Amino acid sequence: MNPSAAFLGPGRIDTHHHYFGDSIPELVSEFTNDGAQAFFFPKGVDDHLKYMDSMGIQTAILAPSIKLEWHTEWPPAKWRNLCERTLKAQLKIQESNPLRFGTFAMLPFPHVNETLEFVKDIYSQAVKPDGFALSTAMGNRYLGDPAFDPMWNELNKHDATIFVHPSDTAMPPGLEYKPYVLEYAFDTARAMASTIINGVFTRYPNLRFIFSHNGGAFPFMAKRLDDVGPSAGKMNNGKSVFEVIRTSNIFVDTAISAPIQWPVTLDIGFPVERIIYASDYPYAAAVKDVAYQGETAPEESGNFSKHDLDVKIARENALKGLFPRLAVEYKRVFGDQVDC
Repeated sequence: MNPSAAFLGPGRIDTHHHYFGDSIPELVSEFTNDGAQAFFFPKGVDDHLKYMDSMGIQTAILAPSIKLEWHTEWPPAKWRNLCERTLKAQLKIQESNPLRFGTFAMLPFPHVNETLEFVKDIYSQAVKPDGFALSTAMGNRYLGDPAFDPMWNELNKHDATIFVHPSDTAMPPGLEYKPYVLEYAFDTARAMASTIINGVFTRYPNLRFIFSHNGGAFPFMAKRLDDVGPSAGKMNNGKSVFEVIRTSNIFVDTAISAPIQWPVTLDIGFPVERIIYASDYPYAAAVKDVAYQGETAPEESGNFSKHDLDVKIARENALKGLFPRLAVEYKRVFGDQVDC
């Protein structure tokens, strides 16, 4: 497949790019139930490509926006069925344009049997997603819950990439903000704490985790967790929280970040090689003149070189650490212009 004609060179890989397939009513309901969002609802693949071209994005990894009700209220079979239908629609787009699109498949978490069956079925197929999408929590159960170990074990066998995004949550009375203003950041911090304290990254070292929005509030809370939280060493071969961060396959994306976050992120142990570009399309596309597109916040922080921003964060980290299918595709199309 030919690369974008809108810009020269390999461009960026967008690892946080939401998909609302218009053939799947459950996904479209994100917008049809909220008139305030309808004006920036992407109505088809061409809308995605137009935005991608404008931002220098060569590849978007499509990820559905997972609703709380799906994994907390629906019967397991109904939730798995939505995962199957959504993946089929996503892979159709990926197959039609394998350089410009990738896929994160929703998994029917927290249902263990349904998830194991779904993963095994996926890996028996010829065309596979580039990774999997999960919520930070399923009700009050976070990703480090020991009940999820069979699923992590299966995904670990396949060196899976896991994209973690917060779901809808209820705000406390008196704080009339939408959940994405405050609670998304805190829920991401809870998910990261849960996985670290319960040793998920140590016991399943082949898994690669991407936490949205620069890890939410976690970078600001990491020292507090290490100082006064439960001992991380118990489940991590004696490692501290900071040692787990430095030595594990934990990535953070640039979506809806601010310049002040980046020195903290680097200070707690995230190397440049585990920071990846993300746009948060279509949500960030509706917010004008802010440093939330993923291109200005890291630059304005002053913590990154031009090579870090334009090469490593833009695509190289994703190609080397997360997406082997795309690494092959980029090498085929761009040759020596990319280091995979």
